[in-house]
Amino acid sequence: MSESSDLHHVLSPKPTVLTQSQIDKLISEYGLDNVYNLPKVKNTDTGLVGLSVKPGEVIKYSRTSGDYYRVVVD
Repeated sequence: MSESSDLHHVLSPKPTVLTQSQIDKLISEYGLDNVYNLPKVKNTDTGLVGLSVKPGEVIKYSRTSGDYYRVVVD
C-alpha cells in the first residue's frame, strides 16, 4: 500500500478542508465560541492521509445522512 488512495474505502466519507470563510459561517451558524468546540480528529488519522492538515483546520465529512465537522488537533 504505497499510494495514499489505497487507504480510502469506497464507503468512507471524503474529507474536505474548509476555508476560513466557511469556518466563520460554521461558527456563526452553530453558535460556537471557536472551532475547538467541535469534535476533534488527530492530524495522524488515516482518513486524512494526503491532505497535509494542520492543527486548527476544520474538516467536513459528507455522508448521505448529512454533513459533520471535526477540528484537527495534534
